[in-house]
Amino acid sequence: MQVELNNEAVDGLVKSILTQDYAGLVEDTERLKTLANKTDAQLRDLENNYRYLEAIETALEYYVGPNWKEQI
Repeated sequence: MQVELNNEAVDGLVKSILTQDYAGLVEDTERLKTLANKTDAQLRDLENNYRYLEAIETALEYYVGPNWKEQI
């Protein structure tokens, strides 16, 4: 069976994946922020999460548009 994908379908898939990843990362970041006495690993995770959030936000702006927060 062969499945044909066009640009719109691929963009939709990427949008969906990015949206799910963004929501999970926001949730994890909030969880980490509320922890008392964070370990060094948790502090690194939190720092990395902020970087990843910026990257995903940039990708969402590209695939969804400048008003992406209103659309997800």
